[in-house]
Amino acid sequence: MLGHQVPKKPRSASHKAATGGRGKCVVRPLWGSYNSAMTNEQFKATLHQHPFRPFTIRMVDGRAFEVAHRDFVAQSQSGRTVIVFQRDESYSVLDLLLMSELQVSNGHVV
Repeated sequence: MLGHQVPKKPRSASHKAATGGRGKCVVRPLWGSYNSAMTNEQFKATLHQHPFRPFTIRMVDGRAFEVAHRDFVAQSQSGRTVIVFQRDESYSVLDLLLMSELQVSNGHVV
């Protein structure tokens, strides 16, 4: 069976558009390029602001994580992964690339 080739199926217009007609699929985010370094810098700046202001990490799936104090956060060496501890000693491991917002409180106790 050497030399036997299966005939290629004709490509659809959507496949040609997705591959640029070159046969390789290229995935491009709809929102443009993503800068993970900026997310890491924003998170570190919020975490280390003086005086510290409690903040909420909002994730793209709608979950929210309260950060009451900077001591309740551990960040991986790369900065991408964060562990947020709660007052009851429960914790969540988060991927900062899935963060949608940092909501900083005004610092006043309600």
